[in-house]
Amino acid sequence: MRIRSVLVVATLLLPLAAFAQKPTILIAGTWEGESICVVRDSPCHDEHVVYEISRDTSAEKNSSGASLDWKMDAYKIVNGEKQPMGSLRCSFDEPKKNLCCLTKARMEVDWEYFFVGDHLRGMLRVGSEKTLYRKVSANRIHQNYGIDSGEER
Repeated sequence: MRIRSVLVVATLLLPLAAFAQKPTILIAGTWEGESICVVRDSPCHDEHVVYEISRDTSAEKNSSGASLDWKMDAYKIVNGEKQPMGSLRCSFDEPKKNLCCLTKARMEVDWEYFFVGDHLRGMLRVGSEKTLYRKVSANRIHQNYGIDSGEER
């Protein structure tokens, strides 16, 4: 009887465990694509980018109370080499499949990414007026195929 009870409880908890891992499966990993400037008369440059998205163990909350429990390390590819552009602390809204990374330096900078399967699309909005500055399109990388080693794709 005891074994049967354990099996029933395990069967009931299995879907909850899968649900708890869903955001990690959805967004964690390496993404590669293009970051295109929308404001042409600016210091902005189109870039080939790589994003490494992972859980952030030092999670904090942003000013609106959302948990910043994700980290995005951003790189641009120049002459076949990954050059770091910085890290962002982000929050993930699972129902919207939306990763939001808001920072305030000299001006408000709002990165927003949406995930559909192995595709990410995003945008950068700047300033209090939320001017669209960049559009991003990237795909999940399932294997390393030479970015670090300089091999041709």
